[in-house]
Amino acid sequence: GNRIALLRGTVEYTTSLGDMRTGLAWRYLIYKYGHQQAVIRFSNLLRCLFTVTRALSLAHESRKFIEMVNSVIEQQTSPTLCLQ
Repeated sequence: GNRIALLRGTVEYTTSLGDMRTGLAWRYLIYKYGHQQAVIRFSNLLRCLFTVTRALSLAHESRKFIEMVNSVIEQQTSPTLCLQ
């Protein structure tokens, strides 16, 4: 109910801020460098952001994998009581 509405509002607000920043950056690049250079520079910026996002995603997946392996090792090496 309320949590979903709050989350939806937060996402919409964050998206609109991103749109504003993107538009502002684009207008600045056109003003500063002209259309052709603005396209090149903006494309390079996006490529950089996508590369960072991918690296963060891979690091997160790697950390989760390491945690899973460590958990299995801990379970296998923890002392167990054997009654015979």
